[in-house]
Amino acid sequence: MILLTSDDFKGIFKGILPKLVNPPFRGTLKMPRTTLPINDTQIKNAKPKDKNYKLIDGQGLYILVKTNGSKLWRFNYKFDGKEQTYL
Repeated sequence: MILLTSDDFKGIFKGILPKLVNPPFRGTLKMPRTTLPINDTQIKNAKPKDKNYKLIDGQGLYILVKTNGSKLWRFNYKFDGKEQTYL
């Protein structure tokens, strides 16, 4: 039976460990942004502004608040590599 010490492991993994710890790509990973769901009060309090704006619910779902005060549910999705909006 062979007993290995911690110094032996350092020697064995010397060339492998940096490759495992450091990712093989350049740059940084971006985590997806988390958003809280829109609640009823936020929708009621959404007032028209000079430009149309969105209240984002997450995963592509949002409310479009138009300049005339109308509030429309919209859904963005990708199909066949193209981004589309469901009205």
